[in-house]
Formats: sequence, C-alpha cells, structure tokens
Amino acid sequence: MINNRKESNFIDIENCAEDIDCEKNTNGKNKANKNIKAGKIILWTVCAAIFLCIVLVLLLVGDVHATIDGDTLKIKATLTQSSKISISDIESVNCVSSYSGGNKELGSDLYRISAGTFNNDDYGRFKLYVYNDVYKYIIVKTKVNSYYVFNLKSENETIAFASALQARLT
Repeated sequence: MINNRKESNFIDIENCAEDIDCEKNTNGKNKANKNIKAGKIILWTVCAAIFLCIVLVLLLVGDVHATIDGDTLKIKATLTQSSKISISDIESVNCVSSYSGGNKELGSDLYRISAGTFNNDDYGRFKLYVYNDVYKYIIVKTKVNSYYVFNLKSENETIAFASALQARLT
C-alpha cells in the first residue's frame, strides 16, 4: 500500500511537460495575433494618410495663368496643356458672368479649377482654364472659330486682363 500511495502522489513529468508546452504555444499564438492586429492597424493608418493626402492635393492644387507676351496670349493651368494664341488671330474678346460648361473631353476637373478640352453646343470643342469659384470669364474667339474660356484668381484681375487684351486688339 505504501507503494500505491507514492504512485498516487507521483507527478508524471511527461504529462507535465506537455501541459507546459501547450501553455507556451498558446502564449506565442496570442503574441502573434497581437502582432497581426498591430500590423493591420498600421496598414490602415498608412492607407488613410495616403487617401487624405490625395484628397488634399485635389482640393488645394491648381492655378490658372494668362499672360500677354509680345504678340502672343499664353494661357496655362495646372495638370493641362498650355495654349498660345497669336493676338492677330483673335477675332473677339468678351468678359462675361457665365458660360455654358459642357462636357470634359480631356483635362482636369478639380475642386479648385477646371481645365482642358471641353465640348458644348455654344462653342463646340473649346479650351477651358477657369477657377471654379470666380464668376467672371474671358471668352476669346479666334478667326478660325476656336474658343478659349478662362479667368484669373479674382473677378477684378479677370476684368483688368480682359480690358488689357481688348486694348491690344485695336
């Protein structure tokens, strides 16, 4: 009987070692799961930051520039091809408060500016370079019936540029 008592109080080292290994594996899995969760959080944070940067770029970029360089009118805008028009090829210059927008064929239609090649019933296929929050527009018609619609950063700048351009025509 004494032997039986010793056996019942005896600790089986092999079973104990298996229990310890199971606990170690469980802890390792928890650490792996925590690392995966942390990796996912970092990935989503980076994706959100990239998306935010793209949105900010679309909202904040964009400029329209127009200059009279000698006998050439130059119009350019961000993310689009610039236009050069000889002043002698211009038939008329009008400063208006609205225009028919039309459909974009090629170019950029951002929050701040719209620029590129557009098409509508009034002008057919035309070049557009406008700030979307300025409501004065210069419409240039060439002798070959091409149209260019543009404005500058403010209504006052747009009106002054239209006057200077009209003065060059006479």
